[in-house]
Amino acid sequence: ETSVSDRFYNCPQPASHLVLPMQKALHEATVAELGLAAAPASFDVAYVQFAHPVINESDLRASAVVLFLVIAACIPLVMITNALVGEKEAKLKHMLDVVGVSSLAQFVSWWMTLTLLTLLSVVVLMIALAVFQFPIVVRNDPALLFVLLLIHAFALVSTGFALAAPFNAVKPARTVGQIYIALFAISASAIALVLELDNDVAKQWRPILNFVPPAMLAKGINDLATAAMQRSTTSGLSWADRTSNATYYPLADVYGWLVL
Repeated sequence: ETSVSDRFYNCPQPASHLVLPMQKALHEATVAELGLAAAPASFDVAYVQFAHPVINESDLRASAVVLFLVIAACIPLVMITNALVGEKEAKLKHMLDVVGVSSLAQFVSWWMTLTLLTLLSVVVLMIALAVFQFPIVVRNDPALLFVLLLIHAFALVSTGFALAAPFNAVKPARTVGQIYIALFAISASAIALVLELDNDVAKQWRPILNFVPPAMLAKGINDLATAAMQRSTTSGLSWADRTSNATYYPLADVYGWLVL
C-alpha cells in the first residue's frame, strides 16, 4: 500500500505508520494471550520494498496540467481574432478611416484593450489555481508561473493581430484560431520534450519552436509541473532557480523567447 498524501499534506505513509505497527501490536497481544512465550513477546519489524526492476516514474498529473494550462492560456486567441476580424467585417474600420482616425491610433487602442483583457484572464487563472491548491502554484514560487502566463498573454495579442490580418470574415478566422489552439494543445507535451532533448531532431526543431509562443509556454509549464511533482524535494522551484532549472531552455530563456 502506498500513498502520495505525504508529498503534499505532510501525512505519514499508512503502510509504515499505521498498518505495520497495528500488525505488530496484534501479534504481540496474540502471543501473550495464548501464553506462547515465557516473557512478553516483542517483534522486530523491518519495512523494505520488495525486489523489483528499476521503475521509471512519470506523473500523469504533470502532463495533464500542461495540457490544461496551454488550452486555458490560448483560448483568448479566438476571442482576440474574432474581435479584430469582426470590426473589419462590420466595416467599422473603414468608417474610422473615413472620419480620419489613423491606423496607428486604431492599433494602439486595440492593443491596450486586448492587453488589459488578457492580463485580467491571467490574474483570474492564477487565483483559480491557488484556490484549488494546484501543486504547480503551491509548491513553486507563484511568480514563476505568473510571469510565464503574463508574457505569453502579451505574445498572444500579437499572434491575434497576425492571424486576423488576412481575414475579412469572422467564421474562417475563428476556425483558424481553433485549429491553432487544438494543434498546440495536442502536441504540448511532445513539444516540451523535444525542447529538452539533446539529439539531432531536437536541434532541427528548436530554431522554429523558439518563435512559437505556445511551444515556449508548454516548455515552461512542463518544467514547473515536473518540479512540483518531485517526491524527493519538499518544495519546487524558487525565483532564483529560473536560470538553472533545465539544461536546455531554463525558465529565464523561455521568458526571453516569449518576449521576442
